[in-house]
Amino acid sequence: MERALGARPEATRPKLYLGGESLGSFGMQAAFADSADMLGRVDAAVWVGTPGATTVWEEVTAVRHRGSPQIAPLWITADTSASPPLRRI
Repeated sequence: MERALGARPEATRPKLYLGGESLGSFGMQAAFADSADMLGRVDAAVWVGTPGATTVWEEVTAVRHRGSPQIAPLWITADTSASPPLRRI
């Protein structure tokens, strides 16, 4: 899928959105080394009921907005040049 999308002109390339629930979320996140890898390869993702043992989920919850619960983390944006690439809102 990534190769097919990458071959299209950027101006007409559709966005790539991912989603998964529970073990589907776990499996989809396993495709990425970390949150920077995920953010560099997809336009958005929705994970529901993610088991707590994925690198992406650990990074996302670690930098969540101080007022948001771990089960529903909020963060402002991604800066893939930073480490970690997520910033609090």
